[in-house]
Amino acid sequence: MKKIAGYFFQKPLVLEDKKSFEIHLPTETLYDGNEPIVESNNQILCEIAKKYEYSKDSLHNFFVISEISDAD
Repeated sequence: MKKIAGYFFQKPLVLEDKKSFEIHLPTETLYDGNEPIVESNNQILCEIAKKYEYSKDSLHNFFVISEISDAD
């Protein structure tokens, strides 16, 4: 399980409107070189949408990761 924290944005992209996030993903393959980056990004966006109750289509695909660590 990985803890991922950072900032996400809704569409349209307005950098001043960043929202912080912290999610947990049950994966060990995130950004490991064996899985395409697009798939890792999609997993993160889906989890953000689910946890913070946004539609995935309303989220911009640009986000900032400040931390990836093993979840406690």
